[in-house]
Amino acid sequence: RRSGTSCRNLIPSFVSDRDAVRQPASIARVVLWLKCPYCGRAPAFRSLFDVHEKCATCGYVFRRGNPAYFSGAIIINYLLGAGSTLATMLLAVLLTWPAVPWKALGYLVPLAAIACVLLFNPVSKAILMAVDVRMRPITEEELVLGSHEESRARASS
Repeated sequence: RRSGTSCRNLIPSFVSDRDAVRQPASIARVVLWLKCPYCGRAPAFRSLFDVHEKCATCGYVFRRGNPAYFSGAIIINYLLGAGSTLATMLLAVLLTWPAVPWKALGYLVPLAAIACVLLFNPVSKAILMAVDVRMRPITEEELVLGSHEESRARASS
């Protein structure tokens, strides 16, 4: 690694310095505590499967772009779920070797796979949002647009 390199080099060249408002929150804070990927303060999730529309603190709109924004999280969720299930199964085989309870594993491994996929759902969405904020930095226009959408929704109700 060359001395003097910074994370600023990771921002795509088509994003100018004046477009980026500020640095996003740390990935660890976003993923472990399920916080806003931009400010890192407000919770991003209402429940295990439901994401807030926008951040209560900074106004970041969680579903950027299109309605299928979180479809990329399906792949992340699959990788996390399959990887953790495989690791758990291998650990169980190693710990019980040579008398491996294959019948019990035959019932427990699929249940563990389903549980992992369900539990990793918010984590996979948080990873997707954290990576997206770093690949496509938030602009001031996006934050203003989020606040305008909220004021229009209040006016119409």
